Amino acid sequence: MTIKSLLTLVAFGIGTIVQAQVGPGLFAGGSIGVTTGKSKSESGSVSIDGPKTTAITFAPSLGYYFTEQIGAGVRFAFSQQSSKEDVGNTEEKQTLTGIGAELFARYAAPIGGSDNFAFLTELNFGFASIKGKFESGSTTFDTNPITGFNVGIEPGVMFFPSPKYGFEASLGNIFGFSSMTEKDADDDSIKETFTDINILNLSTMSLDFGFHYYFNR
Repeated sequence: MTIKSLLTLVAFGIGTIVQAQVGPGLFAGGSIGVTTGKSKSESGSVSIDGPKTTAITFAPSLGYYFTEQIGAGVRFAFSQQSSKEDVGNTEEKQTLTGIGAELFARYAAPIGGSDNFAFLTELNFGFASIKGKFESGSTTFDTNPITGFNVGIEPGVMFFPSPKYGFEASLGNIFGFSSMTEKDADDDSIKETFTDINILNLSTMSLDFGFHYYFNR
């Protein structure tokens, strides 16, 4: 199935008659991710290594299905990203730490009479706070703190290899609104706010994976 077909089915609710059940009942789980990367720039025969980046994210969640297909819950997120780069004889390092929380409501529509697969549509509202430090040699200072919130609709699919264990894959928010405020680290009265509206913007989508345990299935 193509991504375009999946988005159409999930976003507009076009599907087959369902017979299987996801709820009601309690579910808990979450996701964890580790990413690493490094960059390199080249100019003619000269190659320069860019910063090396490592990011770790942990997002536990807890929710409840009130009916066979309708549920709600809360999700927390903890992340840390660090990057290192050698500039001349000096090592520069930046560390960003983020915490956030999100409320979500979801609708799961099992495919046909299958107990193993379901389309998932999720409405979410969350907020986050990011703080960081920058080190250059023996000098350390705080980066500008950032706070923000977002509202979005996120499509996905669910797979149940067994009744109580469910795996999820989602594309991030296909419809969303976000607002971020960055304050000067030395003067809280100096700040700048950025807002963004996202409508089916493929460049901002992400492929996310999660796992949940369903206590009452």
